[in-house]
Amino acid sequence: MKNKIRVAVLGSTGYVGMELVKILLNHSYVDINFLGSETIHDSYLNNLDNTQEYDQLPLLRPNNSFNTEDSDYVFLALPHAVSNKYVKKYFNKINIIDLSADFRLDNFDVYKENYGNEHACKEHLNNFIYGLAEINRDKIENSKNIAVPGCYPTSILLPLIP
Repeated sequence: MKNKIRVAVLGSTGYVGMELVKILLNHSYVDINFLGSETIHDSYLNNLDNTQEYDQLPLLRPNNSFNTEDSDYVFLALPHAVSNKYVKKYFNKINIIDLSADFRLDNFDVYKENYGNEHACKEHLNNFIYGLAEINRDKIENSKNIAVPGCYPTSILLPLIP
């Protein structure tokens, strides 16, 4: 049997974070060993309608208390313009999968034009693979840093592939 991959999810109490946790819980090779939140600590994650408590998972901890040595991957389910601050802290210390828009563009001028704010580590924009598997499968498999595309870009790009 293959070893389980230890993963952390920062921003696990938001909608995207909770949906990600549901997906990861059903993956036989994943062990969620850290759940982070900005606002809720020392309690279990509840699903969106509060009908299920995930008591088999670790207690929620502050996002900034995450230790990279305890996990193989960190998922950043954080808002746009927040995620890049965590990447600055964790870059080259752990495999990063970012679900925000912070690393989807590799040119800072284009980033600033579209998102209108500064970036805590614009020097790493070129170090993330655009995580659309239908286009970049081989690059994703060998990457330590993945920028997950949003639903709208995915819906537009997939029909353009053929």
